[in-house]
Amino acid sequence: MRLGRYNSRAGGHEQNGAAKSAKDTKIAKRKHKENEMIEVDEIVGFEEPGDDVDRLAYAVIGAMIEVHRELGPGHGESMYENALCLELTARAIPFVRQPRYRIEYKGHEVGDGRLDLLVGDLLIVEIKTCEELAPIHTSQVISYLKATGKRLAILVNFNVRQLKQGIKRIAKTN
Repeated sequence: MRLGRYNSRAGGHEQNGAAKSAKDTKIAKRKHKENEMIEVDEIVGFEEPGDDVDRLAYAVIGAMIEVHRELGPGHGESMYENALCLELTARAIPFVRQPRYRIEYKGHEVGDGRLDLLVGDLLIVEIKTCEELAPIHTSQVISYLKATGKRLAILVNFNVRQLKQGIKRIAKTN
């Protein structure tokens, strides 16, 4: 008689105490990684930005989830920006909409840029509604972080079925 337990995922019995194969371990790690909520996708440097900005980011992501839950995907960026501003106001989270920032080249001002939102004077929020986030979107946000001296940004694509698939947290350190 064989002692073991039935493993429906593996499609059969598994011996008690049996070691997983290297392939099984890789698959389990990949599945675990895919199931994580929101991870640090891009870190430019090595240190995390700090507890204050992390708490703020957590609160803003909660507001984004509520907006997406109500509106769903498929609208323009300005619709989501309007709704997110309403949700941030309702949650008493301070923000500035479309703030300007100065762009310099070798110590000379060459123009102004605009952010979608600056939350709590700490967190940049960049809103997109596209098929999927592209590397250029991440590069754009990194440029915002460098130009403003801020340490954390959230790049969000509202045009996804589940919002967790559209959120990218980007941190910069000095």
